[in-house]
Amino acid sequence: MARCFLAALAALFLMEDPAGAAEPPGSPDVAKAQRTLAELCAHTACRTTPWRFTLRLSDGGTLESPVQPYPYLDDHGQLYIFPGETIGLAVQSDSSGIGYPELAEVSNPAGPVTLNTSRKATLTFSFFQMEGKPDMMLRVVNTTNATLRYDATLYLPAGNGVRSVRTSTCPVPQPQPGAPAFSGFEQWPQPIFMLIVTNIRAVEKTASMACQ
Repeated sequence: MARCFLAALAALFLMEDPAGAAEPPGSPDVAKAQRTLAELCAHTACRTTPWRFTLRLSDGGTLESPVQPYPYLDDHGQLYIFPGETIGLAVQSDSSGIGYPELAEVSNPAGPVTLNTSRKATLTFSFFQMEGKPDMMLRVVNTTNATLRYDATLYLPAGNGVRSVRTSTCPVPQPQPGAPAFSGFEQWPQPIFMLIVTNIRAVEKTASMACQ
């Protein structure tokens, strides 16, 4: 289901494309995407309160976009995060690696989001645009006892729609002795509609710390 949903993301984005080239609401692609999304949200926490964000563009203009009612974390462990959101995952680690991530906390510019969980976040992602610039930042806070890696895909403005681009990411070390957490940052020099984090995993302490 996750693959079908990812393949249909562009269709849902284009339903309310701020550039003006919207997909017809009754088109086959949109209808398929809506059915897949409804099936996913039947058993996964999804965004229910509509809000919008504004991105600064490289040419000095701005672009406003609605936040789509996507899941925060789907049933394949893929995290969907929009500008202005902070999403915390409960990730447990041991000698064999890390367990399946669970959604623990969410906040957006309107405030905290109520979730049906008592889990505490041990890996937190905050996604935002830098003040006065088109650049985007992702702050990652790790409180587990493992060095973590993850993969990321960016959804970028492209003409009258969006395009997806896989990006390199850097490892997130475990906290130093006596420190409660480690904070790492990723930066991209362009506006980004949405970021998807996948394949969160623990790596050996002796593994390369190069970004890839």
